[in-house]
Amino acid sequence: MNASLFIGAEEIATVFVNGEKVASEVGGGAIKDANAVPIKLEKGKNTVLIKIGTQGGGWRFIARFGYPDGRPLELKVWEKK
Repeated sequence: MNASLFIGAEEIATVFVNGEKVASEVGGGAIKDANAVPIKLEKGKNTVLIKIGTQGGGWRFIARFGYPDGRPLELKVWEKK
């Protein structure tokens, strides 16, 4: 499924989806929808890793999943038991 990860990071973020780097050096401040990163989600379980970096300032980020046109995407969250 084609989707987007809408992300804003205070300094720098690198994003991996299912082990593949899909974005690096994403910044723009911790502002909603500062960046739209196109991603492909598999049916079933997907793994997302957001690596946040800082150069001395604070570190914050905001992220949400959506369809490429910006509509929200409902996802089931899997938890280890």
